[in-house]
Amino acid sequence: FGGKITEGTLELFALDESRRDITICNLDAKLPRARYEKVKKLIIGDGICSFAKEAFWNYSALESVSFGADVTELLARAFYNDFQISTLTVDERNEHYKCIDGVIFSSDLKTLVLYPSGREDAYYEIPSHVEIVGEQCMLCASLRCIKFGSNVKKICSMACYNTYRQHHFYVDPAVSEFE
Repeated sequence: FGGKITEGTLELFALDESRRDITICNLDAKLPRARYEKVKKLIIGDGICSFAKEAFWNYSALESVSFGADVTELLARAFYNDFQISTLTVDERNEHYKCIDGVIFSSDLKTLVLYPSGREDAYYEIPSHVEIVGEQCMLCASLRCIKFGSNVKKICSMACYNTYRQHHFYVDPAVSEFE
């Protein structure tokens, strides 16, 4: 894969158009700290399908992430310690994920996959179409209150891990599985 940094934007892409199966691992280890600490926008281009946990560890200035059409495995923990992310988007051609109002869901909308950690909302109600709240999907979010509705059946491991300023969780009794 290849990449370029220009004016605070890091764009990653497949160098060979025929490759659509690239996994990104610990990218910060491959870039000088002074370069990735200034990245505000990350574009995961075509050809990149997944990234390892903590792949973008400590991109402290990161505000926006765009996921390409070929992303098949999106792990929230790839963005651990990235507290400023307020904008998330997914390419409309992506068959695995959908983005609604800046929040990423599985393509069938039944799993909440990633909530933008830097969004300034104080309250978030899990949409009624969600049945599974994904692993670390609200990692480092600054929400004060989260309401898990009656359609939520499962809350995965560390779904709200490191949610700062968190004061209230409202969990409907219908939620039957906690990891």
